[in-house]
Amino acid sequence: MEFGILSLSDLQTDPATGAQHDAARRIREIMSYVVAADRAGLDAFGLAEHHSPDFAVANPAVIDLKNYDDVFTEKLRLLLAIRENPAQVTWSGRFRPALDCLPDPPRPLRPNCLCGSASEALPPAWNAPGISVCPWFSAS
Repeated sequence: MEFGILSLSDLQTDPATGAQHDAARRIREIMSYVVAADRAGLDAFGLAEHHSPDFAVANPAVIDLKNYDDVFTEKLRLLLAIRENPAQVTWSGRFRPALDCLPDPPRPLRPNCLCGSASEALPPAWNAPGISVCPWFSAS
């Protein structure tokens, strides 16, 4: 039998102060729980995946830090391979499943345009309030 802990990483209010936890503080708390669970000899510590502002962790990635440099190098090489041949991506590595002639996602037909309620009133500018960058994609 194995024992572990599962955290939802929820951002609840502090019962002592009534203040809502911020995500950085909540993640630090969860990491202290992970360390305590490890020291106590528990078999696992899990983080649930959520996509809501009520939770500190959206998609917990598991990275073995002893392999971090190798993982980073492999991901960089994959990115460079995609940049070199974006039409068809073929890749194999140690830290992710192989890709065999994977078609690149839809490519922009023309340069990015500015969209939003303020886009007609303002000259083109990045990060202007109310403006987002909207690439036009092909159907293929």
